[in-house]
Amino acid sequence: MNLVKNKKKIHILLIAVGMLFTILPLFHTSLWFDESYSVSLASHSFSEIWSIDIHDVHPVFYYDCLHLLYLVFGSNILVYRLFSWACLSMIGIFGYTGIRRDFGEDTGIWFTFFVFFFPVNVVYAGEIRMYMLVCLLVLLGTFYAIRIAKGSKNRWDHLRMVLFFVLAAYTHYYGLLAAAMVNLILLSILIVHHKQSTKREYGIWLLDGLLQIGMYLPWLFVFISQAGAVKQNFWIRWYWPSTLIEMILFQFSGNLGKDLFLPAAAAAGAEAAFAVYLIVMAVKDHHEHIDEKLLTLGTYTGVIAAAALAGILMHRVIVYARYLLVCTGLLLLYISDAFARCGRKIISSIFCAAVAICAVCANMTLIKTNYAPSNQAPYEYLEANMQAGDVILVSNYLQDPNSFIAVSRYMDHRIIYWNECAWMDESVKAYRAYGTDMTVVYNLNDVPAFSGRVWVIYADDDDRQMPINHVYNAVISHFHGTGEGTHYFQTDYKNIEYTIGLVSVGQRFVV
Repeated sequence: MNLVKNKKKIHILLIAVGMLFTILPLFHTSLWFDESYSVSLASHSFSEIWSIDIHDVHPVFYYDCLHLLYLVFGSNILVYRLFSWACLSMIGIFGYTGIRRDFGEDTGIWFTFFVFFFPVNVVYAGEIRMYMLVCLLVLLGTFYAIRIAKGSKNRWDHLRMVLFFVLAAYTHYYGLLAAAMVNLILLSILIVHHKQSTKREYGIWLLDGLLQIGMYLPWLFVFISQAGAVKQNFWIRWYWPSTLIEMILFQFSGNLGKDLFLPAAAAAGAEAAFAVYLIVMAVKDHHEHIDEKLLTLGTYTGVIAAAALAGILMHRVIVYARYLLVCTGLLLLYISDAFARCGRKIISSIFCAAVAICAVCANMTLIKTNYAPSNQAPYEYLEANMQAGDVILVSNYLQDPNSFIAVSRYMDHRIIYWNECAWMDESVKAYRAYGTDMTVVYNLNDVPAFSGRVWVIYADDDDRQMPINHVYNAVISHFHGTGEGTHYFQTDYKNIEYTIGLVSVGQRFVV
């Protein structure tokens, strides 16, 4: 009894430490492009969010959640960031409230530890994107699916599974894949155990599926349309073997592209050791808890396989490292259960220490990056010089959307979007998130007449370490404007570089 009480106290302490640890780097207002899109779209009404988001590649539920926060707190970057952290915290707390009860004290403790201290979760704890939310929803849906697989007759377990998977599908398309995969695995479990399965159980499975499909129907046609747009053009590229290596290392380190939080060698070593240890435990335990393994690790790998197959059919790459965060909770549940049931205490303790050290290193990198003074320099300059009535002009020159990061902070100004690279209409419509009255032109000759001050803002993350004056010079030349040149800012957050210039346009362009 005392041992159980002590484990509960340790578990609660672990939750408190984990929540504090993951919140440390989050008190900043820097944004990268995807986050700026979330912030901008959240300021629209529910109907506008739907009408704009149908042209994007993600569903609406996360943006609806942000809009609810917007209605209460206004456009508040910190609140949006803490919402993601709250979702991660709920996943960690669920290790105590749910996992502990169904899988045992030790599995619950390991799960909570990995949730808060796996470096990739530390990195994405405060991302103003949908990943922590959909990770929570997929975990909850799968948790109740495991109960059903183990013979639960509780109707609420079925209804909760249906609800969480529908919400997951409305949050991210990998959430839709996860829901489909879990439902198929549940059917396969019924078939494998056909001698014990009854017609009623097959009927309930069918009813659960029909409920999920029915609740998803309002978005189904949007999904088909967006899939068609992805088939025509999508931004993800696959470079063999670097993309595969990056995707594997991301699952532990959070390293992606130029964002490096752990040395690649350390991440590779940790993952290799994890893999070997898990394989040893799987061989040792290969006859036990098959259903749970299928619904956790099976769903995780199944989603990857399904996404790869869908990409082949569409002739597009849609497998991406960050998207796998959708199922990270399932991977961690599988690992936690293996550690609790089959792990050797000494070896598991070494892994625990290694994960904690890596988490601290990743968090130190995050804190240094997120709180760097350079991140606010471009906005301090704009705040000091921006006037009411000033126009903002941005371009997608060099196929880069990062200029819109600044637009998300100044949506009350007139915005001109020079679609210099002639991005497809679906993209242009999606960018209405930055202002439904935004002026979109494909050529500067199409800019409606105006006079006054124009802020020309260009941003990229190509690490050029020099100003890009193309857009500024084009505006000066076309409008016969005057200016004093551009100011160049290099930030630490996502390595985004800004080139900002003020152009004064004369009276010949009066409306």
